[in-house]
Amino acid sequence: MTTEEMKAPLLRSKMTAAEIKEVDIESGVVTAIVSDESPDRDNDIIRVSGWEFAAFRDLPIMLADHDYSIDSAIGRWRDVRIEGKSVVGEAEYFLNQGNDLADKAFALAQNGLAAFSVGFRTYPEHTKRLESGGYEYTKQELLEISQVAIPANRNALAIAKQIAAEWKTESPQIETADDLDEIVSRATKQVKDLASETERLQGIITQLIEVANSVNEHMMYMIDTAETATATDDEQKPKPNKPKPDDYYRAIQHIVGAYKKE
Repeated sequence: MTTEEMKAPLLRSKMTAAEIKEVDIESGVVTAIVSDESPDRDNDIIRVSGWEFAAFRDLPIMLADHDYSIDSAIGRWRDVRIEGKSVVGEAEYFLNQGNDLADKAFALAQNGLAAFSVGFRTYPEHTKRLESGGYEYTKQELLEISQVAIPANRNALAIAKQIAAEWKTESPQIETADDLDEIVSRATKQVKDLASETERLQGIITQLIEVANSVNEHMMYMIDTAETATATDDEQKPKPNKPKPDDYYRAIQHIVGAYKKE
């Protein structure tokens, strides 16, 4: 193995252009050639015979832009396979499930602007430096496949197929005026419930503030009592009807108990 071969990076990503032929909006499935043996913009060549899929098939998540955070999961890959000199896979998007990024990515695919990129691990002993300046990879492990914005491989092809959907969404479907009225009615009720809960909590806070003020008053009373303890009997003035600490404790317990019941 030469020094140049040893310098080849172990983790790589290669992008593939996508030409959309047909889109099935309901199933949200795009069939794409995600890699082939044509030189990409970096003059790298990935030999199809060298692909290892075992690790990828354990977790075939489709990411956005090679971002490994959970928020970037926009779909899953089905039936990733080798066909001739190409790697082909079926991308199923997480549509209508509150995943805005997946919806945007699929919209790009609908408009023929999809591009895919394979993230893979290389083996130095199976990497060769080419005269063109790129590398030839003859064995590599597929880690993930992302949808990206900029393609590197100009010879790849992506075709959206009409494939029966294997999952259903529970997102609200608005087809009639009655559907819209029902959604608005539910939203209005939720707003009213929130306003009622806010009012209840404000009442509890008001009571607690009153108790706190009473406790403060009682503390001032105790201070006054301590200051007059050394005075003569004639100088001491009685403090009738002053609450005791137990009175405030019971008041607080009463409020807390009322809150728990609600």
